[in-house]
Amino acid sequence: MTASIIYLLKEYIFTPLTDVLYPPLCHHCDQLLTEDRQIICQTCWERIPPFEGDLDQSLIERSFDTIYILFKYEEIVQMLIHLLKYNRYLSLTHYFAEESLLRFPHLKNNKYDAIIPVPLYKTRERERGYNQSEQISFALKAKFQIPVKSELLLRKRNTTSQTTMTKKERDLNVRNAFYCPNRISENVVLLVDDVITTGSTVEACVTCLKNAGVERVDVFTIAHPPPERLK
Repeated sequence: MTASIIYLLKEYIFTPLTDVLYPPLCHHCDQLLTEDRQIICQTCWERIPPFEGDLDQSLIERSFDTIYILFKYEEIVQMLIHLLKYNRYLSLTHYFAEESLLRFPHLKNNKYDAIIPVPLYKTRERERGYNQSEQISFALKAKFQIPVKSELLLRKRNTTSQTTMTKKERDLNVRNAFYCPNRISENVVLLVDDVITTGSTVEACVTCLKNAGVERVDVFTIAHPPPERLK
């Protein structure tokens, strides 16, 4: 069974039961959704602030080549990402991918050899039932026609939550947490994660990929907190 088929099966199997039993309402404003919308209404979606402005200094110092960030990590986005990660609202990945095509249409022409999601540890992925970064990757694949190759980068140990950690603590937490099982022939890849904060996790992944033979690693993420949120 291919990864794309598994992705579709999971999306329909994991649709929360409340969405079937009750009228679909916007999770942000509680208004009745139109037939073409799920989870969030068009009005609320259009109010989400795009990421514009300066990156946090901690990201500027990282070794990825280019980064693409859709939104500021503010209230609505925080809610949507939580629904995606912990409540199995996988259809949100389609909205993120559609917005990516509008905001970053040139990704189609960047000649990526692969999309690589930041991996979860095997037990955490088994408990959750999916890897949210991989689900985002499959949705991007559908829009940009770039293959997803999750097997190129794996996580070899679990790590603790980094929410309250400093940049230095985050760096130590993910050090040597990832590995590439083989040399990689893909030269240019797009690394996908749901949220980037200080960039510690992404940096650990980029280091592995480049050590395994990748020449260029660009990063795609849904959101990044404004610098003032990280102080």
